[in-house]
Amino acid sequence: MDLLFVRGLVAAEDGEPAPLEVGVAGGRIVALGHELPRDGAAVVDCGGLWLLPGLIDVHTHLDLSANGARTRDGFTAGSVAALAGGVTTVLDFAAPEPGQGLVEATRHRREAMAAAMAVDFGLHTVVPGQGPDDLSGAFADLLRLGVGSVKVFTTYPGLASDDRRLLAILRAAAATGMLVEVHAETDALVQDATGALAAAGRTSLAWHAHARPPAAEVEAVGRLLAFAAVTGAELYFVHLSTGAAARLVGDARRRGRAVTGETCPHYLFLDAGRYQGPEPERYLMTPPLRPPAVQQALRRELERGSLSVAASDHCGYSLDQRRGLPLGQAPPGIPGVGMLFPLLYTELVARGGWPLGRLLALLAGNPARVFGLPGKGRVAVGADADLVLFDPGARWTAGDAGSGGVPGYTPYAGWEMRGRVAAVWLRGRPVYGPGAEAVPGQGRWVPQRRRKGVGGCGTW
Repeated sequence: MDLLFVRGLVAAEDGEPAPLEVGVAGGRIVALGHELPRDGAAVVDCGGLWLLPGLIDVHTHLDLSANGARTRDGFTAGSVAALAGGVTTVLDFAAPEPGQGLVEATRHRREAMAAAMAVDFGLHTVVPGQGPDDLSGAFADLLRLGVGSVKVFTTYPGLASDDRRLLAILRAAAATGMLVEVHAETDALVQDATGALAAAGRTSLAWHAHARPPAAEVEAVGRLLAFAAVTGAELYFVHLSTGAAARLVGDARRRGRAVTGETCPHYLFLDAGRYQGPEPERYLMTPPLRPPAVQQALRRELERGSLSVAASDHCGYSLDQRRGLPLGQAPPGIPGVGMLFPLLYTELVARGGWPLGRLLALLAGNPARVFGLPGKGRVAVGADADLVLFDPGARWTAGDAGSGGVPGYTPYAGWEMRGRVAAVWLRGRPVYGPGAEAVPGQGRWVPQRRRKGVGGCGTW
């Protein structure tokens, strides 16, 4: 063994942290037990802290350029921020430029990330509203490349697919075993709302929640579920923000449908009242924050088990990139990859009474199962030695200065936090904590090896 972790309380989905030693060789976990032989291994004394699996954020937008605005954090800064929050694997997005093929765009994005990432990474590929026609062939090529998920949009000019194209995408996905992610907001309802606001002169960011109503999400989710029933495609709904949409997804899953729902911390813990404050640009994302009643319904669906994954939807635009701009011109997106686990641990486990294992399912086990990452998200023999040393007794206050990213702020400034990441190992290499170093390019490409029909609740 190269490394031996001792005096740690090892956490898994199926129980509370318990004393266990972890042996590592060649970047993988090779032994779990008590009083394991040292055999010349370097010993890491965990000092009674918790040893968790490296977490997986399946929804990030690092180094994103959209509509002439580029996020402030590149691949390196964004992935270093991830390590501070215990995230060792991210899944980002490859979006084709006009005239660029899906596979070409994905290869280009993968090469750029490989040179700069400090965490392991994979990709989803965006399928735009126009071309290509040979979707099955493109999807088969993506699967061979290690991409098992594509993303479609029901809103945004140039990205949105009409119903006929959505059906074609879903049929091609069903034929090839590709998972289809959906940004679900019906564009007609969004345009109707924004048009009415513009006619009334209500164009400031204070009206953001009104510009993209809850009904737009609920209608799109229901429609795509109907399309999936006809085509047999597997669906994954990103960043669900309403209880009604989450209920539709959860009810479909309970009927045996291959569908998964994701939500984000901001929809659980921040509400639309933030847009009436002095800095609405601090909370600008799509879908927007919701009124308290809608937010509470979402929390109830999370408690019911309707949602299988939590992710950050990290997008590192800075405040000055949108301060003073009207609706439609201010680029949406908030930083969050480094706060994903700390915030959910604070609110769901420390304050909400959740078992730690249930949170690990949302942030590690389920993401690994849904997206086909068998070496990630678990402390088990054969898995990658992505390990997080966590101090549940730590107390700290979130703030802009310590937000851990180039955007320079966090939507959670002033939040009183419970527990803190003390150290992180990526495939057995110390990458965060005392004496550790995160090096650009240390992250590796992680191909997806999905099993058709897992739908967020299967096992390996």
